[in-house]
Amino acid sequence: MRRFIVLNLTLFLVIQLSGQTRYRLSVFGIPCGNVIMTSPQADQLHFSTRSTGIVNLLWPFDNQYTTTFDTITFGIREYRKKIVQGSFKQKFKGIWQPEKGGILYGDTLVIRPANSQTVFTLLALIRKWPADSVDTRWFPLDHEGRLFRARFLLADTVRIPVENKNVLCDYYRLDLIPQEETGKILDRSDYFNQNITRPEAVRQLWVERSGERRIIKARVKLFGITLEAKIEGQ
Repeated sequence: MRRFIVLNLTLFLVIQLSGQTRYRLSVFGIPCGNVIMTSPQADQLHFSTRSTGIVNLLWPFDNQYTTTFDTITFGIREYRKKIVQGSFKQKFKGIWQPEKGGILYGDTLVIRPANSQTVFTLLALIRKWPADSVDTRWFPLDHEGRLFRARFLLADTVRIPVENKNVLCDYYRLDLIPQEETGKILDRSDYFNQNITRPEAVRQLWVERSGERRIIKARVKLFGITLEAKIEGQ
């Protein structure tokens, strides 16, 4: 059970703000899936995540996530997902309501600041903001109706091999701290959304220090299992 929970924590692991970017997912070094990210427009990101190999036989997933955000604050403006995980299927949507000051999930409105992030918008933000602007700064974060505080902590600067190059990266940890015990809208969610905010999860990112500031590698460790994604050769 824990393995299927971790295997679809894929959305935390990838983001690219232009064109198409591919990442290979692995657990204990064994390939388990792929992610393709596209940017249909400047303020929108679309993720397609799909299982591969033996994972596709045992715990298949084929999920789609789309996020629209403010290009200055990166605050959420719309979030949609379409989930297919084995026999479990789900569609869900949240829309920012500026006149009401909140996010509308179906018939439920949650009051939030206009710059409220999601896990996805935070990843977009970190590619645009330099380390000295984002390090240790707290952001309000809404996660499918539940309020959190989020911050990146800069831990080090390291080089990560990509193809025949060593890419200089800022290495971050992402902390997510719950601010309310209630607010959960869905009785059941996909593995990623159900588990990415767990207090036991260790969330790490390696972001290219210059140039395109791509996310080169990312890792989530939960229940003793490490899921890693690394950018494919560009």
